Amino acid sequence: MIIIGTGRIVRDKKMEIQLYSWYLDYHIKNKNPVSSKDIKAKAKEFSTEKCFLASKGWLEKFKNRNKLKLTRAKRVSMKKREEKLINN
Repeated sequence: MIIIGTGRIVRDKKMEIQLYSWYLDYHIKNKNPVSSKDIKAKAKEFSTEKCFLASKGWLEKFKNRNKLKLTRAKRVSMKKREEKLINN
């Protein structure tokens, strides 16, 4: 476990590294919009902890730790968004 600053211990640092890497590839390189729901879904997928919930509080702290600013995505059909998430 790694302690960041004086806050709580980041329990699943490997998941957070994978998630941030996915974010960079998916959003920054490919210019795809990323929503809070997308990040939470990927976090659950990457997590090795059985009881990880990807709560709203965790999401806010993850965004702050990584200096992420999510903007509202343009309306895209759910089918297209799911295809993009599955392919990446």
